[in-house]
Amino acid sequence: MQLDGTWQMVSAELAGGAFEDEDVKDMRLIIKGNTYESHVGKDCDKGVLRIFHYDRPMGLDVIGTDGPNAGRTIFAIFEVSKESLTICYQLEGSARPLHFETKPGTMLFLVRYKRTA
Repeated sequence: MQLDGTWQMVSAELAGGAFEDEDVKDMRLIIKGNTYESHVGKDCDKGVLRIFHYDRPMGLDVIGTDGPNAGRTIFAIFEVSKESLTICYQLEGSARPLHFETKPGTMLFLVRYKRTA
């Protein structure tokens, strides 16, 4: 699967506000098959991914099984290439994002990653 690998966060924004470069440098995402590990410093979140390849944009359900998001399902969209991954997460509610953008007053979280392994 093209998502498999280790991804380093390169930029992020939440509700229209960009994160500082210093805030994203310790964040990485590891995907193996339909499982993920999200590392922020020493903290780790683990779970299962449900991928909807035929949706446009492609859909993603992030189902937390261990860590801060255990028992929670986060709806997202994604686009992936050989070296980059962009995910827009809906951190509140059950509506999947429609676009790769965030806006003030929402809980949309847009993240861009680069492949490191």
